[in-house]
Amino acid sequence: MLPYDLAYRLAVVGTGRMRSQIAMAGCPGRTGTCLGNPDRAWPLQRDAATLRHWQAEALITLLDEREFAHLRLHRLPELLRRDGIAWYHVPVSRGRMPDAAFEEAWKKAAPELQRILLRGGRLAIHCDDGRDRTALVTARALVELGCPYTDAINRVRGARPGVLQHLDEERYIRNQTPRMWLAEEAQYLRFTPPQWMLAGRRWHREYFGPAANFPTADRSEPRLAALGAPGPAQRPHSADA
Repeated sequence: MLPYDLAYRLAVVGTGRMRSQIAMAGCPGRTGTCLGNPDRAWPLQRDAATLRHWQAEALITLLDEREFAHLRLHRLPELLRRDGIAWYHVPVSRGRMPDAAFEEAWKKAAPELQRILLRGGRLAIHCDDGRDRTALVTARALVELGCPYTDAINRVRGARPGVLQHLDEERYIRNQTPRMWLAEEAQYLRFTPPQWMLAGRRWHREYFGPAANFPTADRSEPRLAALGAPGPAQRPHSADA
């Protein structure tokens, strides 16, 4: 028996109707290392390959700058780039809730991340152990896609038992709202389901390409207009929708 675990495990959460997936992962390069192992680069290469084989389109790193340097992850962005995986650094300090710096970084990354999920793609999120911070941001991403906060929490807990047990974490997720991020101005529009879901499907078709994984539904423009969704020529530019 080996004295360490060689597996890089992903706790996968489904997003529902869009059939996309979010993987909650531990820090790449940490598993499979032991005292006296001179090759510290091999586990990092292996974990990047695991994400590639899982067909991840993006990896979100939640480690702050100090943790990132301490864990020697300076080669991670280059390894991901070689494998065709986008990398986003959205730091959250360990033991703290997301702050203004996180919100600013999330605002820049969110449009492309949501684009991936809307077209049925896959992305991975990691912190140091793939639990507290990773679970919190995963639940937030689900709520922004239109998932009720209780369902988002249950989905995350089902994939990673024992997370999101603190009241401040649950309160943070409960305060999130469904958001359709706009890539050009990195702002968002607020909707309440089912209006958001209907508008999201139509926007995906018009601006992001065919929505092959979306279920067939009544997408007539009169129905969307009746629900208050903007028409094709009225792409909003502010959060005051």
